[in-house]
Amino acid sequence: MKNSIHETYWKKYVFKVIKKMFLSCKCGIGLNFLTFDTTFREKKLFYMSLDELVKFLRKKISKKIVINHDYDLWEFTVFIYK
Repeated sequence: MKNSIHETYWKKYVFKVIKKMFLSCKCGIGLNFLTFDTTFREKKLFYMSLDELVKFLRKKISKKIVINHDYDLWEFTVFIYK
């Protein structure tokens, strides 16, 4: 939950945490995000742009990415492998 933290800072924090998690894992990590592409948004929640996330992951973390966005909730899961 981002509460009153500006989205730019929250996104930087999320990317920093992903880097730390990936450095300490043995084979990969899985993450769940609320999707940016939704018809309703709660101001206190953080919605991740899938495009921005994939761009960051491919450039800074790994190109071995699996995205699951096939369930009915307004969220998606990303698996990143070494």
